[in-house]
Amino acid sequence: MVRQYTMITTKQRRAVTTILSAWLVGGTFDITMASIYYPLKYNITQILLLQNIASGVFGERAFSGGLRMAVFGLAFHYCIAFFWTIIFFISYTAIEIFRRNWFITGMAYGLVVWLVMNLVVLPMSNVSRSPFDPIQALIGAVILIFCIGLPNSAIIGSHYSTLQRLNSDRENEPK
Repeated sequence: MVRQYTMITTKQRRAVTTILSAWLVGGTFDITMASIYYPLKYNITQILLLQNIASGVFGERAFSGGLRMAVFGLAFHYCIAFFWTIIFFISYTAIEIFRRNWFITGMAYGLVVWLVMNLVVLPMSNVSRSPFDPIQALIGAVILIFCIGLPNSAIIGSHYSTLQRLNSDRENEPK
C-alpha cells in the first residue's frame, strides 16, 4: 500500500515537473523570439510588444498603461503558454499518433497553436489586426512550431517515454 502510494505521488510530481518545464521552456523561447523578431521588424520597444499582448484584454488603453500593462502582457503570454502546455500534456496520451514521432508531432502541434490563436483567439480579443500577410503568417507559424510545439513535444514525449519504460520494468520485476 505504501509503495503504491509512493509510486502515485512520484508520478504526480514527475507530471507537474514535466508540465512546468515544458511551459517555462516553451513560453520563454516564444517570448524571447518575439522580443527579438518583432521589435526589429516593426521598430517597436519591448514594452510596446508586451502592451500589445495586454491589449487583447484591455484594448487600446493597454498602450497608455506603461510598464504595468507590459507586465500584464507578459503574464497573459505565460498564461496562454501554460494553457497550450496543459492541452498538449493531456492530449499526448489520448491521441496515439502523437507518440510515433516527437518531431513531426511538435511541428504539427505548433501549427495547430498558430491556427487556433490566429483564427479563433485573436479575432475574439481586442488586439488590433493588420491585413493578412502570408510571409508574416509563415514567420509566426514557424516561431510557434520551434518555440512551443517542439519543446512541448520533446519534454512531454520524454516524460511519457520514461513512464512507459518504468512501467515496463516494473511489470518485468520478479514478484
